[in-house]
Parts: sequence; structure tokens; C-alpha cells
Amino acid sequence: VSFETEPDQTRWTGPSYEYTWTIDVLDPEESVTYTLEASYWPLLVIILVLIGIGYLLYVRFRSVRIVKEVKEGPGRKQTIHLSVKNNTGARLEQVAVEDFVPGVATLIRKFDGKEPDTINDTDDGTEMVWHMDGMNPEEERIITYTIEPKVQVEGAVSLPSATVHY
Repeated sequence: VSFETEPDQTRWTGPSYEYTWTIDVLDPEESVTYTLEASYWPLLVIILVLIGIGYLLYVRFRSVRIVKEVKEGPGRKQTIHLSVKNNTGARLEQVAVEDFVPGVATLIRKFDGKEPDTINDTDDGTEMVWHMDGMNPEEERIITYTIEPKVQVEGAVSLPSATVHY
């Protein structure tokens, strides 16, 4: 809040402030004007930031989450774990998980759990798609498969993110 002329007294009266100006003498037909300016930009910015944070939290925690984890296996093999969790709060009828193994690694076509519904070998690597018929709220499924790097690599092979469609 800014004033053209500062008030003589400012008092908090609960939900608002009361400003008082003292006028010494005011002759007939004479007037005094005081201007009070209130800027609501800071309040608007705070509200917009809170709405943005709320939206990001909603999207982050109310969607299907997929986490890809690579663990060292026996020899040069690496085990990939895809954790898919339904955080939407609703049952999802059709969920598809897509993952890609780049050409620097070979997919070991022996699966511990659900096999991919589609495996497509391309010049760049191997595409895989798993279809899930329904996921309840808060349900989590783990997809596991194994790869073997074609060349000796220090640490884990760099893999692209898996995606989920629902």
C-alpha cells in the first residue's frame, strides 16, 4: 500500500487496517483529497504459484508412474525392472507399457514374468510393448527382463526411459 500523504495513524481492526488523517482547518468550499493505492500483483503472483504447485503435485501423484531400474546380473547381463503404479485414483481398463533396448545391447528372450505382447527388432534396437487389461487404483506391477551388452561396458548400459499409455 502506498500513500500520496502518509496517514497520521494506522490501526489494525481485525480483517483490515484503518488509516486516519487529521485535517487542521477546512474552509467552506475547500476540499482535500487523499489517494490510497493498493497493489494486488504480489497476491496474484502468490496465488498463481500456489495453483501451479498444486497442479504439478496433482499430475505427479495422480497419474500412472513408471520407474525403470537397472541391476547388474550374472556375468555381463543386466536385469531391467519396470515398476508401473496406478496413482490415478480410478481403475484403468487399458494400460500399455513400451520400452526400448538400444542396439548396443541384446534382449535375452527369456522372461521371468509377463512376456511382451509385441517384440519388434529394428535397426536401432528392440522395441517391446506389454498390454495390461485393467489396473486398480494403487495397484503396482513389475515387469522384468534381461539384456546383455554387446561390448564390454563400465557400469550399466545407458537406456532410454520407458513410457506408459492409458
